[in-house]
Amino acid sequence: MPLGGMGMHVSAYSPKANQAEALNFMKWFEQADIQKKWAAAGGVPSRTDALESPEFLNAGPFNKVYADSVPRMRDMWNVPEYARLVDIENTNVNAALNGAKKPKDALDEIAKQQQSVLDSGNRKGGGGL
Repeated sequence: MPLGGMGMHVSAYSPKANQAEALNFMKWFEQADIQKKWAAAGGVPSRTDALESPEFLNAGPFNKVYADSVPRMRDMWNVPEYARLVDIENTNVNAALNGAKKPKDALDEIAKQQQSVLDSGNRKGGGGL
């Protein structure tokens, strides 16, 4: 089960002296009650039981839709095109945030460019994740 979720990513590149404490934090953060508190505060939990909890589902109007979509999600970190996909997303989201593009135009451009990257891959079936 990954640690974190939308809005929070935990990467531990700790010196050997700090690794035990980093692991203690991760064990603490993954507890069901802590994940439910994280969900109630607006975080996206990594535990399925917390993701399906009333604390998460009632914390925001979009949370039910998000929880329903999780089984269909595919991680793109493990594909060679990952860096290109993220660069496309970051560039266009930043353009929308600073007013250089309308949000809809930025999202349309992300979809178009990322699909092009995926279609150009040498994957069975024409690319994709």
